[in-house]
Amino acid sequence: MDAVDLSGFTPLMLAAMYGHTDTVNALAGTYNANVDAVGPSGRTALMHAARYGHTATVNALAGTHDANVDAVDQGGWTALMHAAWNGHTDTVNALAGTYNANVETVDLKGKTALMIAAMYDRTDTAEALRALVASR
Repeated sequence: MDAVDLSGFTPLMLAAMYGHTDTVNALAGTYNANVDAVGPSGRTALMHAARYGHTATVNALAGTHDANVDAVDQGGWTALMHAAWNGHTDTVNALAGTYNANVETVDLKGKTALMIAAMYDRTDTAEALRALVASR
C-alpha cells in the first residue's frame, strides 16, 4: 500500500492530489495506507489535498483517518500554508477551524499561513485566517 512510484508518490498521495476522496477512504481505511507517509519535498497526502483545495479529501484525511494536520514539509510548510498559498479558503477553514491546525506555525523563512495568504493576495483566505488567529 505504501510503495512509491519513480517520483516518490504513494497511491494515497496521488489520490489526494487529484481529490479522489472515495479512493483515499479505501486506501487509508480499508487497506490501512500510511496517511502520514512523506513523499517528495517532505509532503504528505494531506498537504497535497490542501494545496489543490480538495476540502472533502482534507476532511477524510484529517477527520476520518487522523492525518497529522501540523506536519511540516522540507520548507517548513504545513497543509494550512499550502491551502493559504493557493487561496483555498474552505480548506483553510476546515484545517484550522475544524481540525485545529496551528495558525501560528512559521515556515523556515518565518512566515505564517496568514502572511503567505497576504503575500500572494489571497484576500478572502487572509481574512479567514485573521479571524481564526483572533479567535484563539
